[in-house]
Amino acid sequence: MPCECDQDKMSEAQVLDKPVTNEGSVSVRMPTHAFSHHWKEFACGGGSAFCNILISYPLNKLIFRQMMHGVEATFALHQLKKEGLVFLYRGMLPPLLQRSLSMSLMFEAARPKFRDDYRYEKAFDAFYKLHTEPFDWYQARIRCESEGSQLLVPISLDEADSIPLLIAPILTRFEGVFVGVHDLYSERSFVTIEGSSLQDTILDLLWELQQPLHSGGRCVAMRRNGRLFVHPCNQHLPFACKLPASKVKYFKECDTYDSRWTLGPNETCYITHIEPQTWFEGYSTCLGAGGHLTILNSKEEAQYIQDAFKQVDQHMFPGDFAFLGFSDLFQRYHYRTVLGESLDDTRVSWDFKCPGNFTKFDERCGGFRRSGLLSTTNCKLPCMFFCEKPANGSFKIRTRQGAVRHRLQPLSNN
Repeated sequence: MPCECDQDKMSEAQVLDKPVTNEGSVSVRMPTHAFSHHWKEFACGGGSAFCNILISYPLNKLIFRQMMHGVEATFALHQLKKEGLVFLYRGMLPPLLQRSLSMSLMFEAARPKFRDDYRYEKAFDAFYKLHTEPFDWYQARIRCESEGSQLLVPISLDEADSIPLLIAPILTRFEGVFVGVHDLYSERSFVTIEGSSLQDTILDLLWELQQPLHSGGRCVAMRRNGRLFVHPCNQHLPFACKLPASKVKYFKECDTYDSRWTLGPNETCYITHIEPQTWFEGYSTCLGAGGHLTILNSKEEAQYIQDAFKQVDQHMFPGDFAFLGFSDLFQRYHYRTVLGESLDDTRVSWDFKCPGNFTKFDERCGGFRRSGLLSTTNCKLPCMFFCEKPANGSFKIRTRQGAVRHRLQPLSNN
């Protein structure tokens, strides 16, 4: 029995020359200090208070001297210039400290806790993120969902007028950004990503002149001026994600804001993605959620993944294969994990024909069968997949013994 379903054959040279970096590129980059403490809010609050006091203190002193001595403004100003800067700012330290501290605390308290790669807008009580790397509308939707958000849909004219400030940096190179509106269900019946109709709503007022063009595509994008236009779904554009702050919920067990993570063995959390994606798309989805494709580091972990696979209803996913975090994309039969380590196959057995001369040239990405055996298949064949991350923080790079060599900072202060 072959390792997976028959696919169009490719030569080994074609597979090795395939632009893997493009296929597996990630619009959601995980910065080294992602999910760190919100020190920027403290700095912004303290800085604004410092500038406020620095500018207003001399003016207040000038006004106070006019009132106390009954002199004209020019005479009081001449007195202050004669005394010099040392006397001008004398007594400023107490109000400066008080104001800076209160503003720092206010700025920090004003921002609800969530991922640091999202921008919080207090006026709309929502988080936003602009993905500057272009994708088609379908992949844009998946990438927003991998972060626990959705494609942006403005709910008011004020919000729509503010969105151009978010998307302005990329619109010198692109027509606009994808938003969460489409007519894929029924032509000319535009709905939001949540199924709400645009007809007779404020969103219907946002169409660009002579739009919507019903021959222009099935998905909707927004221009720099905040106006909507129809764009082909399969053409690539940047996109914006949004999550209302009211929907943010922290899950302490896995140190995350994503309810899909489930605590498993070895203080590791997992997501079972039953909606099929290619290996490259699965890699991006896991990375966007703060983890990576699962790497089996122990028999206990392998058993856990096998049990999770068996629990998936075969009517929901009839396939016999799920992607894991290893491949031989660098060189044939040189299996490496997504963390760059050699595959330790002593903990899990291979399917009896994988790896070996019976595997096809285009079967380069690794995974797991319901039987509990490792196997490979075509990287572009959509399959279900598993993600993992440590219970405390985002993903960590581990040695084969499970020791931590590097770990990103935790998601939350809790």
